Order: sequence, then structure tokens, then C-alpha cells
Amino acid sequence: KGPFCLELEPAYVAETATLVSGDVSPYCWTVFVLDDVRTEDLRQFRDLGLSLTATDAIRVVHAGLKPDYITALRGAGYRFTLDELIDLKWQGVSADYAVAMKQAGYDFAAKELIHLKWQGVSTQYASGMREAGYQLTAKELTDLKWQGVSTQYAAGMTGAGYGFTPKELID
Repeated sequence: KGPFCLELEPAYVAETATLVSGDVSPYCWTVFVLDDVRTEDLRQFRDLGLSLTATDAIRVVHAGLKPDYITALRGAGYRFTLDELIDLKWQGVSADYAVAMKQAGYDFAAKELIHLKWQGVSTQYASGMREAGYQLTAKELTDLKWQGVSTQYAAGMTGAGYGFTPKELID
């Protein structure tokens, strides 16, 4: 306990200062060192078009957000804000989950992906409903899942020629 002196390597300070926007406070420098904020990662974020402040960089590191996560989501066609990316990571939405939802034909917002993940809607379930002929909202997918409507039942009804709405499948 007590005061300490943090001596930063001048090359690290100089490069980091070019990779974050705005001033870097003594507190942020301390967190950068303690949390191993690397210039390589900051450079990759910049190369992805993210302009991070020092505080943003700390939030990114604490959320476990990595450049490859952003690259995977963008490759699938998502264009989330920094806050949405951080929320997705904090809430446990993997890049694989979001990409699989996109591949199944859905284009959910970040909050919807988080909701679906927390409600236990798997990518297999969403894909199965799509294959059964249903293009559903996040709420409809959640309602059907929680009411016990299986993908096999939905596909069977479609295959038998019924054009049930999601509500009718539940009823």
C-alpha cells in the first residue's frame, strides 16, 4: 500500500498516443499497463476503422473484445457500433452464434441477438424454423421456443400444406 511511481517506456507512450484519440490520463496509463493494453491490438482496431479513446480501449480490453471478433461479424454483414460490440461480448454472444444466425437468413440487431442468446434460442432452432418456411422476428422465435413448438412440428405443418402464423403454431 502507498504511493508508487509508474515509469512508462517512451516508445510505448509515443505509439499508443498515435493509436488512441484524445489525451491519455495517468489513470488510463496505469490501467493500460496493468491490463496489458497492447499497441498491436490498438493498431488492429484502428485498421478496422475504430477510433478509440483511452477509455474506449480500456472498455474493449475489459470486455474481451478482439479484432478477429469484429472481423468475423463484419464478414457476415453486421455493422455494429462499438457499444453494441462491447454489449455482445459482455453478454456472451459469440461471433459463431451471430454469424450462424446471419447464415440462417436472419439479420438481427445486437439487442435481439443478446435476447435470443439469453432466452436459449439456438442457431439450430432458428435455422430449422427458417427451413420450415418461417421468417421470424426475434420475439416470434423466442415465443415459439418457450411455448415448446419444435422445428419438426413447424416443418410438418408446412409440409402438410398449412400456412400457420407463429401465433397459430403456438395455439
